[in-house]
Amino acid sequence: MPGERFTASAYLLIKFYAQPHTAYRTMLNFTWRMHDLPTLPRLNADRIWELGIA
Repeated sequence: MPGERFTASAYLLIKFYAQPHTAYRTMLNFTWRMHDLPTLPRLNADRIWELGIA
């Protein structure tokens, strides 16, 4: 919309990777910690138990 303001942020993470295909995971972990977001389990222990027994 004309007259509105849009702000975006970008992160540049530079690191040597001994293993291929690990850069994206490291970048996501870094940004998650940077914003101090909680890490919540996707499934609770009871649901994991049910899926393991089935």
